[in-house]
Amino acid sequence: QVVLGAFMWTRVLALFCDVAVNCSPALTHFRQTLDSINEFVGYNALPSDLAARMREYLNQQKRQMLRAHYSTAIDSLSPAPKIEVVLHCNRHWLNEIWFLNDLEETCLVRLAMAMRPRVFSPNEVVPQRALYVVQRGLVLYGGRVLSQGMPWGDDVLLTNKRYFVPFLARAMTYVDVQCLDRETLLEIVSRFP
Repeated sequence: QVVLGAFMWTRVLALFCDVAVNCSPALTHFRQTLDSINEFVGYNALPSDLAARMREYLNQQKRQMLRAHYSTAIDSLSPAPKIEVVLHCNRHWLNEIWFLNDLEETCLVRLAMAMRPRVFSPNEVVPQRALYVVQRGLVLYGGRVLSQGMPWGDDVLLTNKRYFVPFLARAMTYVDVQCLDRETLLEIVSRFP
């Protein structure tokens, strides 16, 4: 009877562990990535301050990684609810970009879905020639502080370098952004003349 009880207790614990580990595949993936970073640090004998910065950066990416994983559920929707969901989740920043105001909703949905997440560290200079929207954190751009929902990178439309905005964007904190490069933007918009 003791052996049977021990077996049953082991089975119950195994089920709890299975639920805890598999309850969120995105969180499991994040933890595996963190484990990989730790193994990389140990294998390469990185200095402790560099290892700490790597771990901090990965922890700052956690929200973006989870959001990217969860957004894959949208692909399982049919077109009508997909359009509604994507517009609901992105309308706050789509309305802030003046040159998107007259585009049809299907084009806006494709632009929103083409945005890619990026995370920048404090004092990091953000690459130019792309459209960015702040999701979290603060960015210094052209003497202004940009925060959640605020876009920049209007000159992504321009071709003549004389008219490019001369400002560089610098992350003031860890910054989560959604970004869209020029080529992708123009390719999507060209489908909707």
